[in-house]
Amino acid sequence: MPIHEVVGRWDWIYCVDVLEHIPMELIDATLDAMARCTRKGGFLQIACFEDGCGMLIGERLHMIVQPPQWWEPKIAERWDIVERGNNQQYAQFVIANGKV
Repeated sequence: MPIHEVVGRWDWIYCVDVLEHIPMELIDATLDAMARCTRKGGFLQIACFEDGCGMLIGERLHMIVQPPQWWEPKIAERWDIVERGNNQQYAQFVIANGKV
């Protein structure tokens, strides 16, 4: 089921190594839908590097390869950022209080 069709709300979300697989043209709608579903907060981790396995099957698996600084405003637009990871390979955010 596409995330924009998800109905319901959950206290917490946990999204690890998923968002980099979303096509660029769908990332804002995906984050909006996630924010609408979140009551309290959660944890997001996004890989910020080219995938290695996609070459084995001839496909690009990480559709969005951007540094944490690119992701931060997108996350901050939808949630309060409580804590950030200190790692350039992964954008990591503890989030609260959805704004959408």
